Amino acid sequence: MDDGSFESTITLSGASGAFRIATNPATGDSLILDRNHVTAIHLTSGGVINSTTVITDSSDLAAGINDDYMIIVHTNPTPALSYFDLNVDAATAIGDAQSEGGEVQQSARLVSIDSNGTTDLAAVVSLMTDGSFLLTTHMIDPVVPSVTQDNAIALTDIENPGGLVLFNNAAEALVTDTDNNLVYRILLADGSMTAIDTGNSPQGLAVDETANEAYVINNEDRSLTTLSLADNRVINTTDLGLAPTEIAVDSVGSSIITVNTGDETVSIIQESGWEPAWIFRA
Repeated sequence: MDDGSFESTITLSGASGAFRIATNPATGDSLILDRNHVTAIHLTSGGVINSTTVITDSSDLAAGINDDYMIIVHTNPTPALSYFDLNVDAATAIGDAQSEGGEVQQSARLVSIDSNGTTDLAAVVSLMTDGSFLLTTHMIDPVVPSVTQDNAIALTDIENPGGLVLFNNAAEALVTDTDNNLVYRILLADGSMTAIDTGNSPQGLAVDETANEAYVINNEDRSLTTLSLADNRVINTTDLGLAPTEIAVDSVGSSIITVNTGDETVSIIQESGWEPAWIFRA
Protein backbone atom coordinates (compact mmCIF):
# COMPACT_ATOMS: atom_id res chain seq x y z
CA MET A 1 0.00 0.00 0.00
CA ASP A 2 1.02 3.62 -0.50
CA ASP A 3 2.58 5.55 2.37
CA GLY A 4 0.51 8.25 4.04
CA SER A 5 -3.24 8.32 3.54
CA PHE A 6 -5.79 8.17 0.74
CA GLU A 7 -9.43 9.04 1.12
CA SER A 8 -12.17 7.70 -1.12
CA THR A 9 -15.91 8.36 -0.94
CA ILE A 10 -18.20 5.41 -1.59
CA THR A 11 -21.91 4.77 -1.10
CA LEU A 12 -23.04 1.82 0.98
CA SER A 13 -26.39 1.27 -0.71
CA GLY A 14 -29.27 1.26 1.79
CA ALA A 15 -26.93 1.14 4.78
CA SER A 16 -28.24 2.18 8.17
CA GLY A 17 -24.93 2.54 9.98
CA ALA A 18 -22.04 0.15 9.25
CA PHE A 19 -21.10 -1.24 12.64
CA ARG A 20 -19.75 -4.80 12.27
CA ILE A 21 -16.94 -6.03 10.05
CA ALA A 22 -15.22 -9.30 9.06
CA THR A 23 -12.66 -10.31 6.47
CA ASN A 24 -12.77 -13.24 4.08
CA PRO A 25 -9.54 -15.12 4.96
CA ALA A 26 -9.13 -16.47 1.43
CA THR A 27 -9.44 -13.16 -0.47
CA GLY A 28 -8.95 -10.48 2.14
CA ASP A 29 -12.19 -8.79 1.02
CA SER A 30 -14.00 -7.04 3.85
CA LEU A 31 -17.67 -7.61 4.80
CA ILE A 32 -19.43 -4.73 6.56
CA LEU A 33 -22.73 -5.36 8.31
CA ASP A 34 -25.49 -2.95 9.28
CA ARG A 35 -28.83 -4.13 10.67
CA ASN A 36 -30.23 -5.05 7.25
CA HIS A 37 -27.37 -5.28 4.73
CA VAL A 38 -23.93 -6.75 4.12
CA THR A 39 -21.60 -4.72 1.90
CA ALA A 40 -18.46 -6.34 0.48
CA ILE A 41 -15.47 -4.08 -0.18
CA HIS A 42 -12.41 -5.03 -2.21
CA LEU A 43 -9.49 -3.69 -0.21
CA THR A 44 -6.97 -3.53 -3.05
CA SER A 45 -9.01 -1.27 -5.34
CA GLY A 46 -11.23 0.32 -2.73
CA GLY A 47 -14.33 -0.67 -4.69
CA VAL A 48 -17.66 -1.99 -3.48
CA ILE A 49 -18.22 -5.56 -4.72
CA ASN A 50 -21.88 -5.82 -3.76
CA SER A 51 -24.49 -4.95 -1.16
CA THR A 52 -26.95 -7.64 -0.11
CA THR A 53 -30.05 -7.51 2.05
CA VAL A 54 -29.80 -9.95 4.98
CA ILE A 55 -31.83 -10.92 8.04
CA THR A 56 -33.32 -7.88 9.81
CA ASP A 57 -32.00 -6.81 13.21
CA SER A 58 -28.63 -8.46 12.63
CA SER A 59 -26.16 -7.90 15.46
CA ASP A 60 -22.87 -9.43 14.27
CA LEU A 61 -21.25 -11.52 11.51
CA ALA A 62 -18.18 -13.71 11.00
CA ALA A 63 -16.59 -15.05 7.82
CA GLY A 64 -16.06 -18.79 7.30
CA ILE A 65 -12.58 -20.28 7.23
CA ASN A 66 -12.88 -23.40 5.06
CA ASP A 67 -15.82 -22.33 2.85
CA ASP A 68 -17.14 -19.13 1.26
CA TYR A 69 -19.84 -18.22 3.76
CA MET A 70 -20.55 -16.13 6.83
CA ILE A 71 -22.54 -16.66 10.02
CA ILE A 72 -24.90 -13.86 11.09
CA VAL A 73 -26.46 -13.60 14.55
CA HIS A 74 -29.73 -11.71 14.83
CA THR A 75 -32.67 -11.07 17.13
CA ASN A 76 -35.54 -10.91 14.64
CA PRO A 77 -37.68 -12.90 14.12
CA THR A 78 -36.07 -14.88 16.99
CA PRO A 79 -32.59 -14.94 18.55
CA ALA A 80 -30.86 -17.15 16.02
CA LEU A 81 -27.90 -17.91 13.78
CA SER A 82 -28.10 -17.80 10.00
CA TYR A 83 -25.72 -19.32 7.44
CA PHE A 84 -25.18 -16.94 4.51
CA ASP A 85 -23.73 -18.45 1.32
CA LEU A 86 -21.58 -15.75 -0.32
CA ASN A 87 -21.69 -17.51 -3.69
CA VAL A 88 -25.46 -17.25 -4.09
CA ASP A 89 -26.30 -14.43 -1.62
CA ALA A 90 -28.79 -16.60 0.27
CA ALA A 91 -29.36 -17.09 4.00
CA THR A 92 -30.48 -20.24 5.81
CA ALA A 93 -31.54 -20.27 9.48
CA ILE A 94 -29.38 -22.85 11.27
CA GLY A 95 -29.97 -22.30 14.98
CA ASP A 96 -32.57 -20.91 17.36
CA ALA A 97 -32.41 -19.55 20.88
CA GLN A 98 -30.05 -21.39 23.23
CA SER A 99 -30.68 -22.34 26.86
CA GLU A 100 -28.36 -23.19 29.72
CA GLY A 101 -29.09 -23.90 33.36
CA GLY A 102 -32.77 -23.09 32.93
CA GLU A 103 -32.08 -19.65 31.41
CA VAL A 104 -33.12 -18.90 27.82
CA GLN A 105 -31.25 -16.75 25.32
CA GLN A 106 -32.76 -13.28 25.00
CA SER A 107 -30.49 -11.99 22.24
CA ALA A 108 -27.43 -13.19 20.32
CA ARG A 109 -24.84 -10.42 20.58
CA LEU A 110 -21.50 -11.53 19.12
CA VAL A 111 -20.10 -14.24 16.83
CA SER A 112 -16.61 -15.33 15.74
CA ILE A 113 -15.38 -18.26 13.62
CA ASP A 114 -12.15 -20.25 13.71
CA SER A 115 -11.08 -23.68 12.45
CA ASN A 116 -9.76 -26.53 14.60
CA GLY A 117 -7.88 -27.79 11.54
CA THR A 118 -10.70 -29.80 10.01
CA THR A 119 -13.95 -28.14 11.06
CA ASP A 120 -15.09 -24.54 11.38
CA LEU A 121 -16.47 -23.60 14.80
CA ALA A 122 -18.54 -20.55 15.69
CA ALA A 123 -18.39 -18.94 19.12
CA VAL A 124 -21.46 -16.94 20.14
CA VAL A 125 -21.98 -14.58 23.09
CA SER A 126 -25.64 -14.29 24.11
CA LEU A 127 -27.58 -12.25 26.64
CA MET A 128 -29.76 -14.54 28.76
CA THR A 129 -33.14 -13.75 30.29
CA ASP A 130 -31.62 -13.32 33.77
CA GLY A 131 -29.24 -10.60 32.51
CA SER A 132 -26.14 -12.82 32.45
CA PHE A 133 -24.01 -13.64 29.41
CA LEU A 134 -23.22 -17.06 27.95
CA LEU A 135 -20.44 -18.10 25.55
CA THR A 136 -21.34 -21.11 23.38
CA THR A 137 -19.37 -22.86 20.65
CA HIS A 138 -20.95 -24.60 17.65
CA MET A 139 -19.54 -26.99 15.06
CA ILE A 140 -20.52 -25.82 11.56
CA ASP A 141 -21.60 -28.19 8.77
CA PRO A 142 -21.60 -26.14 5.53
CA VAL A 143 -23.13 -28.99 3.47
CA VAL A 144 -26.53 -29.12 5.19
CA PRO A 145 -25.93 -26.30 6.46
CA SER A 146 -26.33 -26.68 10.23
CA VAL A 147 -24.63 -26.17 13.59
CA THR A 148 -24.19 -28.42 16.62
CA GLN A 149 -23.52 -26.85 20.02
CA ASP A 150 -20.60 -28.49 21.81
CA ASN A 151 -19.71 -26.17 24.68
CA ALA A 152 -21.18 -23.49 26.97
CA ILE A 153 -19.34 -21.18 29.39
CA ALA A 154 -21.04 -18.72 31.74
CA LEU A 155 -19.34 -15.31 31.51
CA THR A 156 -19.98 -14.49 35.16
CA ASP A 157 -17.21 -11.87 35.47
CA ILE A 158 -18.12 -9.93 32.31
CA GLU A 159 -20.68 -7.13 32.72
CA ASN A 160 -20.95 -5.84 29.15
CA PRO A 161 -19.27 -7.85 26.34
CA GLY A 162 -18.39 -5.62 23.40
CA GLY A 163 -16.22 -7.84 21.21
CA LEU A 164 -15.38 -11.51 20.63
CA VAL A 165 -12.70 -13.37 18.72
CA LEU A 166 -12.07 -17.14 18.54
CA PHE A 167 -8.46 -18.20 17.86
CA ASN A 168 -5.69 -20.78 18.44
CA ASN A 169 -7.46 -23.51 16.46
CA ALA A 170 -10.73 -22.63 18.20
CA ALA A 171 -9.19 -23.44 21.59
CA GLU A 172 -9.27 -19.92 23.01
CA ALA A 173 -11.43 -16.81 22.88
CA LEU A 174 -10.97 -13.14 23.73
CA VAL A 175 -13.96 -11.13 25.00
CA THR A 176 -13.91 -7.42 25.84
CA ASP A 177 -15.73 -6.08 28.91
CA THR A 178 -16.67 -2.55 27.87
CA ASP A 179 -17.81 -1.40 31.32
CA ASN A 180 -14.64 -2.47 33.15
CA ASN A 181 -11.95 -1.69 30.52
CA LEU A 182 -10.79 -5.31 30.36
CA VAL A 183 -10.12 -8.05 27.85
CA TYR A 184 -10.73 -11.61 29.05
CA ARG A 185 -8.66 -14.44 27.58
CA ILE A 186 -10.72 -17.63 27.89
CA LEU A 187 -9.48 -21.21 27.59
CA LEU A 188 -12.48 -23.07 26.17
CA ALA A 189 -11.43 -26.51 27.43
CA ASP A 190 -12.02 -25.58 31.08
CA GLY A 191 -13.56 -22.08 30.96
CA SER A 192 -10.65 -20.47 32.84
CA MET A 193 -10.28 -16.71 32.28
CA THR A 194 -7.41 -14.22 32.48
CA ALA A 195 -8.23 -10.49 32.73
CA ILE A 196 -6.04 -8.06 30.74
CA ASP A 197 -6.12 -4.26 31.17
CA THR A 198 -6.69 -2.17 28.05
CA GLY A 199 -7.98 1.33 27.13
CA ASN A 200 -11.31 2.95 27.98
CA SER A 201 -14.50 1.30 26.71
CA PRO A 202 -12.96 -1.60 24.74
CA GLN A 203 -15.26 -3.01 22.07
CA GLY A 204 -14.24 -4.87 18.90
CA LEU A 205 -11.07 -6.94 18.76
CA ALA A 206 -9.16 -9.18 16.34
CA VAL A 207 -6.19 -11.54 16.37
CA ASP A 208 -3.23 -11.90 14.01
CA GLU A 209 -1.94 -15.38 14.85
CA THR A 210 1.11 -15.01 12.60
CA ALA A 211 2.26 -12.00 14.62
CA ASN A 212 0.89 -13.55 17.84
CA GLU A 213 -0.89 -10.28 18.58
CA ALA A 214 -4.40 -9.11 19.43
CA TYR A 215 -5.84 -5.71 18.49
CA VAL A 216 -8.45 -4.02 20.70
CA ILE A 217 -10.64 -1.03 19.80
CA ASN A 218 -11.00 1.47 22.66
CA ASN A 219 -14.11 3.46 21.81
CA GLU A 220 -13.82 6.21 24.42
CA ASP A 221 -10.08 6.73 23.83
CA ARG A 222 -10.51 6.57 20.02
CA SER A 223 -7.52 4.26 19.97
CA LEU A 224 -6.24 0.81 19.01
CA THR A 225 -4.35 -1.25 21.62
CA THR A 226 -1.97 -4.00 20.48
CA LEU A 227 -1.54 -6.91 22.89
CA SER A 228 1.19 -9.53 22.80
CA LEU A 229 -0.45 -12.94 23.13
CA ALA A 230 2.85 -14.36 24.33
CA ASP A 231 2.57 -12.59 27.70
CA ASN A 232 -0.76 -10.65 27.57
CA ARG A 233 1.15 -7.34 27.54
CA VAL A 234 0.23 -4.01 25.86
CA ILE A 235 2.91 -3.25 23.26
CA ASN A 236 1.43 -0.39 21.19
CA THR A 237 -1.37 2.20 21.10
CA THR A 238 -2.55 3.92 17.89
CA ASP A 239 -5.00 6.83 17.46
CA LEU A 240 -8.09 6.13 15.33
CA GLY A 241 -11.14 7.95 13.94
CA LEU A 242 -14.20 9.20 15.78
CA ALA A 243 -16.01 6.57 17.92
CA PRO A 244 -14.26 3.39 16.63
CA THR A 245 -16.21 0.23 17.42
CA GLU A 246 -15.12 -2.69 15.23
CA ILE A 247 -11.94 -4.21 13.84
CA ALA A 248 -10.80 -7.03 11.56
CA VAL A 249 -7.39 -8.24 10.37
CA ASP A 250 -6.72 -8.77 6.66
CA SER A 251 -4.13 -11.55 6.73
CA VAL A 252 -3.80 -11.41 2.93
CA GLY A 253 -2.86 -7.74 2.73
CA SER A 254 -1.31 -7.38 6.20
CA SER A 255 -3.75 -4.64 7.12
CA ILE A 256 -6.06 -3.77 10.00
CA ILE A 257 -9.59 -2.57 9.20
CA THR A 258 -11.56 -0.47 11.69
CA VAL A 259 -15.15 0.84 11.64
CA ASN A 260 -15.51 4.35 13.07
CA THR A 261 -19.22 4.97 13.67
CA GLY A 262 -18.78 8.55 14.89
CA ASP A 263 -17.73 9.84 11.46
CA GLU A 264 -19.10 6.86 9.47
CA THR A 265 -15.74 5.78 8.06
CA VAL A 266 -13.84 2.55 7.59
CA SER A 267 -10.08 2.93 8.08
CA ILE A 268 -7.52 0.57 6.56
CA ILE A 269 -4.23 0.62 8.48
CA GLN A 270 -0.96 -0.97 7.44
CA GLU A 271 0.29 -3.28 10.19
CA SER A 272 3.92 -2.57 9.34
CA GLY A 273 3.76 1.22 9.47
CA TRP A 274 0.60 1.93 11.49
CA GLU A 275 -0.45 4.57 8.97
CA PRO A 276 -3.97 4.94 7.50
CA ALA A 277 -3.90 3.83 3.86
CA TRP A 278 -7.59 4.04 2.91
CA ILE A 279 -10.55 5.77 4.52
CA PHE A 280 -14.01 4.81 3.24
CA ARG A 281 -16.96 7.08 3.97
CA ALA A 282 -20.49 5.69 4.15
